[in-house]
Amino acid sequence: MAKVTITIEDMDTGVDVQLRFENPNRITQMPSAENTLEALRELRNEQFRNEFMLLTEQQGISRLMAMSQLCPKYQISERTGYTIVRGGCEPVTRQETLF
Repeated sequence: MAKVTITIEDMDTGVDVQLRFENPNRITQMPSAENTLEALRELRNEQFRNEFMLLTEQQGISRLMAMSQLCPKYQISERTGYTIVRGGCEPVTRQETLF
């Protein structure tokens, strides 16, 4: 189970959000976020990745079935789900260079 620590400081100039995700396999730290939405999106993505890995690697459910279960739960499209699982990586090649 992942442990999430969220610290929100209200300052006169804005809001400073600090997140720390502790997972037995991975530690991610987001020292500062421009706004709360970015921090909450990162938290959602981390939870989505953790649940996806639990379903596919530990419970043996196929990737397609895991997406079918998780995407409605998180109210995101399958395309967004696969982007989150990939870690938001951009493709290695861009298609416009092919033509």
